[in-house]
Amino acid sequence: MSKPEERGFPMGTAQTVSGLKLQLARLKEDLGRFLGRKSDGTVIASLNERIHEIETLIADANRRKKQDEQSSRNASNDAAEASGEIHSTAGHFPSRRR
Repeated sequence: MSKPEERGFPMGTAQTVSGLKLQLARLKEDLGRFLGRKSDGTVIASLNERIHEIETLIADANRRKKQDEQSSRNASNDAAEASGEIHSTAGHFPSRRR
């Protein structure tokens, strides 16, 4: 497969949430066009199905991201409580004065 074909037809690559949102927007635009043309019901049904799948993928990714953030926040709080220290950033950054 040549480079332009690889860019036009990506296969086997993990998609980001932003990429999925862009794909979802494109599919919704396509659906609107097909509805405007009064196309065959099978095309519209397959687009609706794919839109639903992508919305599910986006919702799952957002849920996983929120859980990961919550678990990392809990882990850092637990580590700070266990060591009995409160971490500050004062020693990590130089002062703003010149």
